[in-house]
Amino acid sequence: MKWLLTLFLLLTPVLLFADGIKDAKQLTLKAEYQESLVALEKVKMTDENYNEYCYLKAVNHYSLNQQKEAEYWIDKLLGSFSPSEIPDMPRRYYELCRLMKYDMETWQKKPDDLDDISREMKVITDRLKNSKGGKDTQKKQKEVLARLDKMIKDKEDALNKAQKEQEEKDKKEAEDQYEKAREVTLSRFPSDGFTYS
Repeated sequence: MKWLLTLFLLLTPVLLFADGIKDAKQLTLKAEYQESLVALEKVKMTDENYNEYCYLKAVNHYSLNQQKEAEYWIDKLLGSFSPSEIPDMPRRYYELCRLMKYDMETWQKKPDDLDDISREMKVITDRLKNSKGGKDTQKKQKEVLARLDKMIKDKEDALNKAQKEQEEKDKKEAEDQYEKAREVTLSRFPSDGFTYS
């Protein structure tokens, strides 16, 4: 009986780590990316789960619009293999990591980048679909709305400024035309002592 208990205690970490990866994978499939990352924090990365661990970390960070972290895990996964060892990695991991990396090259982390705002809105949508409408989701919603409001205000301000500049330009052109017409008129008709305005 004692040897059975010893065996159980020795195998428990292996079973827990295997379940941790399995749980993280299920959470990722349900678009619960933040929860999947939390589950992965409890898993010890080993040679046996290295590919899947790095892949899940990369997918979760990518899906959460966390570019630096996603790139780190993609590079860790792809960089750990020489070209001859790539076949040891599941092909779907390799291809998806390449696609994510290619996509992230176009990401611009600027306040007025609509693609970035769209990715943040996707994160919010995923959280709401999974009944995660708490303070974190509300905070993200407020941040996205603030970015959109600022973009709209900046565009309105730019439009108003352009309109004002155009009006001033039109007014100046009208005044210049008036002066030219006045000069032409005065040059054709000599002044008889009266001032025309």
